[in-house]
Amino acid sequence: MPTFCSPLKTSSLLDPPTRMRLLREALEVFVTKKKCIISDHEVLKNSPSYTVDTLSWLIKKYPGNSWFFLLGSDSLKQLKKWHSYSQLITMCEWVVALRDKDTESDINTYIKKHLLGIRYHFLELKKHNISSTTIRNTLSKGMIDLSVLPKGVGPMIREELL
Repeated sequence: MPTFCSPLKTSSLLDPPTRMRLLREALEVFVTKKKCIISDHEVLKNSPSYTVDTLSWLIKKYPGNSWFFLLGSDSLKQLKKWHSYSQLITMCEWVVALRDKDTESDINTYIKKHLLGIRYHFLELKKHNISSTTIRNTLSKGMIDLSVLPKGVGPMIREELL
């Protein structure tokens, strides 16, 4: 679910409709197989969205479901800056992808010190030193190998930005 505008950012490299198109392209195989849905709920709000409000909306709209929030360890370390983070961390399970030089031990230590009560798991996948922030920063400088992105997404980005 792409956001219209993150409350923690002042600008976005791509507009919300373009981000929706990129997300649909990147996740096409999962959507086709009914493994996930892509929601435009936040984009249609046309204003900044807080994750706690979106999760509350999802919980009411789809009662009885379990919710998992995927994020990088870099973002996990910023959770205390998120709106109503102490409520937010209790609303779902967090799935953490390790970033940069972070290890599971580093993140376990960080969580014990800063995010007591959070339910979390580590995403088991090959560690890539790439994140949305890295993509945005390198795209704005025209310095990224678009082949690292899901099939179809690289050409769309090239068309939009380059």
